[in-house]
Amino acid sequence: MKLVSKLLLLCLALGLLSVSYADFRDGLDAYNTGDYKAAYKEWQPLAKQGDADAQYNLGFMYRRGEGVQQDDEKAAYWYRRAADQGDAKAQTYLGLLYTYGKGVVQDYQQASYWYKKAADQGVVKAQNTLGEMYYYGQGVMQDYQSAFKYYRASANQGDAEGQYTLGVMYEHGTGVTQDYQSAISWYLKATEQQYASAQYNLAVMYYNGRGVSKDMSKVKYWIRLAYEGNDSKISQIAGEAWSALELWQY
Repeated sequence: MKLVSKLLLLCLALGLLSVSYADFRDGLDAYNTGDYKAAYKEWQPLAKQGDADAQYNLGFMYRRGEGVQQDDEKAAYWYRRAADQGDAKAQTYLGLLYTYGKGVVQDYQQASYWYKKAADQGVVKAQNTLGEMYYYGQGVMQDYQSAFKYYRASANQGDAEGQYTLGVMYEHGTGVTQDYQSAISWYLKATEQQYASAQYNLAVMYYNGRGVSKDMSKVKYWIRLAYEGNDSKISQIAGEAWSALELWQY
């Protein structure tokens, strides 16, 4: 009798899971075709039942006003429900809401709390943001070594911002022993993704002969790439450097 009861419960549970998965897929299909109201209709019951993916999706929709009236407080509510279940995406976005005071009272400590949870699960955005918070002491005690730790985590995942920032920290010996060769190595990794700030900093390294022999032809090369990149601020700085150093002659 007990075995029959257990089998019945298992079948019921599997049936519920199948229905829930089908409903979630229906919501996803509707969302991908731009039918946001239909997606919301499918996901709302699942979210109320505790489905973390559906909860995150409702938070996302409320944040963007897709299928519902834009409402940061409701976005925060659903993000928190999912974040409390360990959903890394929700933890990241909840951190963002606390950072900017959207739907919640601005609170950098709470922001860093949620970023850390997401960062420790490997979310690059959270790793970079937490690294920045440690770097500047925002919501946490200023700690360059912790900043280095989280930037390195994102850099090791191939993130250009993390790679560039590691280059800066190695160049200036911030949170790590100064090492020009390592700085150049990380700058080069970032330039593989056309990261303009890394291109410009490499030009500066070649101009000052830091970790490399001074080479004006390399300065010209990296300045030109930085100028032609998609970062308008760096492009302006590179253009000014081009003129000031008269790089056309090299």
